[in-house]
Amino acid sequence: MFLIYTPHGIRISDYPAIERHLKPFRARLEKRATEQAWYELQQPQEAYVPFLETTKLIYPEIGKKSRFVIDAAKFFVNNKTFFLPSDDWYLLGVLNSASVVEYLKGTCSVLGDEADGGRLEFRAQYMETLPVPNAPGAERAVIAKFAQEAQRLHSERRVRVEKFLGEIGLQAAQSTSRNPLEQPWSLPPQDFTRRAPRPELKKFTAARDETAALTEEIEKVEREIDERVSALYGL
Repeated sequence: MFLIYTPHGIRISDYPAIERHLKPFRARLEKRATEQAWYELQQPQEAYVPFLETTKLIYPEIGKKSRFVIDAAKFFVNNKTFFLPSDDWYLLGVLNSASVVEYLKGTCSVLGDEADGGRLEFRAQYMETLPVPNAPGAERAVIAKFAQEAQRLHSERRVRVEKFLGEIGLQAAQSTSRNPLEQPWSLPPQDFTRRAPRPELKKFTAARDETAALTEEIEKVEREIDERVSALYGL
């Protein structure tokens, strides 16, 4: 749920809850400490902090499809994600477009078959060669607006899904994207009944209908982005 960032020189007494959490591991941490205090990170990578503490574009190291997102909440991320210090919503729309997915399938290293659910490795050597259309200002603004709306809808749907999981007795942190219960909008009732810890059909029906409506809106906005970005690439 949380990433603990304790750079050199931090006063752990200012964070009593974190200190209590770390104390049971003190003996092991002291064995690995070199010049740092037992509760400090060995290599805190402080050069990245100014970029982490600002709005940034985040994406996973590996994925089956584009999953780029603008983070305005200043999250610290681990080494399974990459980020760009950018708040460019136009760029976000381009990166999440179907055109870019197809391009990356032909340039990224792939785990499996890129045409059959293979996972792409979004590493720097592949991403930095991606051509980004130099669109006119008006078109950039339109695509940026659609990208913001798409992210808002995805976030709203995710909040509803997590509420649904809690209602049926499953914590979101205990679930994964491979769990069919994560997608109530496409889940048959019989599968819900079989999989749910508390199979309350009324809760399921409400979540299914609400997330299905949001999914329809998401698909509409993303189709608009795909068409506009495709035109910019001349496809």
